Amino acid sequence: MANKSMQNLVDLTPEELAAQELELREEMFQTRFKNQMRQLDNPLKIRHLRRQIARVQTLMATPAKQASGARASATQAAASKTKTKAKAAAPAKANKKEKAAKAPAKEKAR
Repeated sequence: MANKSMQNLVDLTPEELAAQELELREEMFQTRFKNQMRQLDNPLKIRHLRRQIARVQTLMATPAKQASGARASATQAAASKTKTKAKAAAPAKANKKEKAAKAPAKEKAR
């Protein structure tokens, strides 16, 4: 069932996705209200709505990631520079751990 609903959402434009999210949020509010008043027949509907909202938000975020591909590559280049600095500092930490592992374990007094 999730695949069919996801396929239906993929075909929507960003404006339609935003409208769909608002509708789902309103329906979620009404459903939670009915649940509190013990008038909701199927409490699993809350879970379904929550997941549908997450699907819509995921699809809304996906095109933004693809459009900012140039920014992402620049960010990755900066991240790789910081990783090389972190790698240079990492061996010092590893040596301390190795020394601690090689040291004989102290026996606890009983």
